Amino acid sequence: MKFTSISGKVEKIELSTHSNSQCGGNSAYIELVQDSTSCKTKDAGEFDKGTTLEWTASTLDTCVGKDFDVLNDEIKFKTMSNDGNDYCPKTLTITMNNGYAYQKEGIIDWVDDGKNNHLQSAKRTSGT
Repeated sequence: MKFTSISGKVEKIELSTHSNSQCGGNSAYIELVQDSTSCKTKDAGEFDKGTTLEWTASTLDTCVGKDFDVLNDEIKFKTMSNDGNDYCPKTLTITMNNGYAYQKEGIIDWVDDGKNNHLQSAKRTSGT
C-alpha cells in the first residue's frame, strides 16, 4: 500500500503576541515537528507586547528548505524561549511555499525558557 504525500517547504512563520501588559519578551523561537521531521527558527531577540514576530529566509534557520507533508492536516509546534522573561503568544501561522498554510489561534500560555514549551497543533487552514 502506497501512501501519498505532497511536500511543502516552510516559507514564513509568524507569531503574534497578546497586547496585555507584561506580554513582551526576549529570545522567542519556534520549533516545528511533524512525524520524524523537525526544525527550529532563530531566536527573535527582544520584542514588545502586541507585536508579530516573523521568521523568513535565514531567520528560519534549520526550517529553511525543510520538507513537511502538506497532506497532513497538522504541524505540531512548540513556542520556545532562551530567556527567563515570559512572553504570551497569541496566534501562530506557518506559510508553505506551495500555497498551504497552518494556524493555531487563541494561545494563552505564558512562555519562557522553562515554561509552556509543550507541543501544540497548528491545523491546515488553506491549500492549493
